[in-house]
Amino acid sequence: MINRGLIATYTFENLIAGESNFIKTMDKAKRYSQTNATILLMGETGSGKEVFAQSIHNASKRNDGPFVAVNCAALPDSLLESELFGYAEGAFTGARKGGKPGLFEMAHKGTIFLDEVNEMSNTVQARFLRVLQEKQVMRIGDNRLYDVDVRVIAASNKDLGIETEDGRFRRDLYYRLKVLDIRIPALRDRKKDILPLFDSFIDYFNKKYSHGNRQVPEPIREAIIMCDWPGNVRQLRNFAEKVSVLLSLNQGENDIVGDLLHELCPSSGQPESNVLAAGTMIPSDRQSLKEAEAVMVHACWVRNNRNTSETARQLNIDRATVRKYVASVT
Repeated sequence: MINRGLIATYTFENLIAGESNFIKTMDKAKRYSQTNATILLMGETGSGKEVFAQSIHNASKRNDGPFVAVNCAALPDSLLESELFGYAEGAFTGARKGGKPGLFEMAHKGTIFLDEVNEMSNTVQARFLRVLQEKQVMRIGDNRLYDVDVRVIAASNKDLGIETEDGRFRRDLYYRLKVLDIRIPALRDRKKDILPLFDSFIDYFNKKYSHGNRQVPEPIREAIIMCDWPGNVRQLRNFAEKVSVLLSLNQGENDIVGDLLHELCPSSGQPESNVLAAGTMIPSDRQSLKEAEAVMVHACWVRNNRNTSETARQLNIDRATVRKYVASVT
């Protein structure tokens, strides 16, 4: 299986969980891993659905079996159908001699993970439903049924309940998938986990690129907490790699801070600055790190509807410090 790439590398021990909502989600996944029931994972892109799927497989009684993952949005409809269900010899032009088993057969006695299952066409959904119901697969162009013993974990970056109501996903398949369901919180709802995750990524990339243990400037760490991270953990990981690389270059710290703040805070189109929430200005590279800290705290305060207590909680500082920074900007 290792040579064929049919293994799961992540476990629950790889997950960083400090926020209570994520701890509950992880505990639920651990309990569900002990069953053979179908699991539906829902969460935004980059929130860690495959990490959860692999962790569930490795914690299950099927952990000695294969783990087969496929992204349903990455393949054209006809190719996805033949990949999932296989085909018989002569099923179509270019079909392999002797036919080919599909991914469901390859996942026999193990787990198949179907990511972005909401992108399946109606035709593929119908065939998939039959596999779930009958535990059998019929290859394309074949009249023989193949028994499969597979645990199905499906994932969607859209709410399948809404997709079903809007007629974009089969209702019968939705209920078949939703035996056990897990909603993975977005990173913006896991504020306590952002810095620990970031630090783990920084450590990883520093070791990977032999960058040593350069300290990340405090304004960047504060800005990281305040960002919404629409790309979730994947976006944070990519940003950590950029930070690791930039800090290794022979460049002034203020220049680095300026570059990274511009990366974190989307441009408003103004020529000399960026804007973070409600018109708060990001300082230029020439301004001091203390001024940058003050602006970032003020930005967080604005985002929290000027709630000093909530801002202090998110940034792990006291309310007096929040008020001091806010006063220096306003």
